[in-house]
Amino acid sequence: MRRDPLTGLLNHGQLMSSASRICAEKPEDSVHTIVMIDIDHFKIVNDTFGHPVGDKVLVGLAELLSDNLRSTDFIGRMGGEEFAIVMVGAGVEHSKLVIDRLRDLYSSVQFDARSDDDLHSGKWFKSTFSAGIAPLQGRVADCIKAADEALYQAKHQGRNMVVIAS
Repeated sequence: MRRDPLTGLLNHGQLMSSASRICAEKPEDSVHTIVMIDIDHFKIVNDTFGHPVGDKVLVGLAELLSDNLRSTDFIGRMGGEEFAIVMVGAGVEHSKLVIDRLRDLYSSVQFDARSDDDLHSGKWFKSTFSAGIAPLQGRVADCIKAADEALYQAKHQGRNMVVIAS
């Protein structure tokens, strides 16, 4: 019940609990960030190739995040194609460098468009994501809102980028 059944990541509630706990426990001089990630044009993937292929894209991003972030970070699926990360002990500039590196890595992954019906045999495609980053301080809901606003700014500026909340 604590994990998203498709990706194995923390579910929305567990991610929020972890973020709240980190905010409550942190010493005054420590820094943490919240990162909101959304897969670009995910609806087109589902509409073009079907939901089983869309699930491959979700799992692919989940695995990339799990394999490349620290064990001290908290990674969760917020719902649909949206993910969140609590980066413990990392400021916004460091978090941006890390997430930009992962964004670049993810954009090079090729996904097989085949599903059980095999209508798209031999087709491969790539996917990208956009991200927003905000400091994790004060109320968690406010931090997530700020990271979400930065995420939407990335979407409006052309997608496949990382924006730090102002």
